[in-house]
Parts: sequence; C-alpha cells; structure tokens
Amino acid sequence: MNNFASPMNKERQVFQASSPLRWKTFQWLSRLVIFFLALLIPVVWIAWKIDIKPRLPLFSQAHKKSPETNPPGLTKKEAAKYKGIAAFLRAKQHNDSVIVAEKKLAALKKRAETEKLRAGFYVDWDPQAWFSLQTHINDLNTVIPEWFFIDSSTGKIITQINADTASYNLMKRHNVKILPILENTDATHSGNFSGELLDKVLRNQEKKEQLINDIVKYLQQYKLQGINLDFEELKESSIEPMNVFVKELSERLHPLGMLVTQDVMPNDEDFNVKELAKYEDYIFLMAYDQHWDESVPGPVSDQNWIEKETDEIAKNTAV
Repeated sequence: MNNFASPMNKERQVFQASSPLRWKTFQWLSRLVIFFLALLIPVVWIAWKIDIKPRLPLFSQAHKKSPETNPPGLTKKEAAKYKGIAAFLRAKQHNDSVIVAEKKLAALKKRAETEKLRAGFYVDWDPQAWFSLQTHINDLNTVIPEWFFIDSSTGKIITQINADTASYNLMKRHNVKILPILENTDATHSGNFSGELLDKVLRNQEKKEQLINDIVKYLQQYKLQGINLDFEELKESSIEPMNVFVKELSERLHPLGMLVTQDVMPNDEDFNVKELAKYEDYIFLMAYDQHWDESVPGPVSDQNWIEKETDEIAKNTAV
C-alpha cells in the first residue's frame, strides 16, 4: 500500500499564488486611485466656485486668408420674384390694412342694407308672377303691385286689391313695403295706356283733387307705404300738369311717412327727371324697348345701353 499523498488532495485557491507581489501591486494601485479621487473632489469644487472657462485657441494673426468667392446671385427675373423678408412684411402690413378696410366696408354695407330698395313689380294676371312672388318674397323689402287705375269720368281710383287678396296677404305676412302702381291704362275699354284719359284728370282741378284724395284714402285704408306712378303715352299738354300733380301728391303723402315713386322711360322728353326728383323718393328707369317691333333688329335691353341710360338719368337727378 502506497503511503504518499496525491497532488489532488492538496487544498489551494484558484487565484492563490506563492509570491505576494500581485497582492502588493493591487494594494498600491487601489491607494493611488483613492488618492486621486480624493484630490479631484476639491479641484472640481474650486473650479465650480471660481467659474473657470477654458479659452479657445486663437488663430494665428499671420494665418493667410483664402481668396474670397462670390456665391451665385439672382437673375433679374428672380430678383423681381423674390423680394425678401422686408417686402414680405410690407405686403403683410398692406394686406392687413386692406382686410380691416374691407371689414369696415362690409359692416357699412350690412348696416345700409336695410335702407336699400329691393323692389319687385307684380301683376295679378300672370300666374308666373304669382309663383315668382312666392319664391322671392324673402329677397325683397318692397313690392310694387298693379292695383290702382283711374276713372277718367270722375277722377276716382278703380282698385284691384279686393280681387287680389292672396298676394296682399302674402306681402303683409312678410312685412314688405307695398307701393301700388297707379297707371293711366283704360281699364274699362282697351286696357292700353291712354294719354287722353290722364290729360282729362290732370288738367281738371276737381278731378285731380279727387284722385289725390283717393290715393291717400286707399293707402291708409289698406295700410300701404306709398304709391308708384306709371304714366305713359303722355300728351304734351299733360307734361307740366303732371309735374304739378307729383308736387301736390308728395306734399300730401310725405307728412304721412309715405313714399312717392315714378316709372320713367329713357330718352323721353315727357319726363323732366330733374324736376320730378325734387319731390319723388325713387325714380325707376324702364330700361327696355331699346328695339321694338317696328325698329331694326336688336336686343330689347343691351347691357351697355342700360349702363349708359342709367348714367344719364343718375346725372340728371343728382342733387
């Protein structure tokens, strides 16, 4: 039996060394690290206290500059297109001022909208007119219905209101101004405009006063807001009496808060619009019949012609 001990039976650590050099090296290195850390703490604290900022190295004054080069510029076309920030700010300021001005103008227009006349003429004998009135009544603030005619023998008014209660009630429900047309058509005979009929009334003081009194009576009776005169095919002898009639009628209706309006034809010497404008609240230009059955062919109302005639009457009625 062998009595020697086997090397496998010796107890020894994995990193155990027979020389103490490794341990001493570890000890000194640890001490040095601790020392430097201990030294670094006051250094950092002092630097933080006195706020040391490191300086960047300066370039040498003798450093030779590289030759300057010009960047690509703008063409004339590009310079006209791209104005820069100053131009942008000027444009913005201008746009802002324009927007403010437009808002003020819109406010003025809106405020004046209720004062504008948005009128529509209406006849009770056309079914299309009744349909149109129902469709557009909310777009109007004034309706001018064909309701009043003249009895030449007495000067009294022949009224159609009672025969047209549907449209009357519609207008009243929508609270629009109602200015019935008073026209010189021969309602009892031909139905055409009659200068003779009007002349008999306007040149007769008694009949003229009867006509004015009837106008006032019916406007008050039906709670209407004024009258629209549609006198056509005038006799020359009726022109001055018509002007006097308009003056006297206005003097009766205006104190009652009622309007006096009239329809006139363009380029018609029968209507002294400058004189009529002194007494009437509105003058309606009948800008149609530029061409008619007996004329050369052409439009009934060319747009350029309408603009010209409107300018003419506006110039003649300016106060």
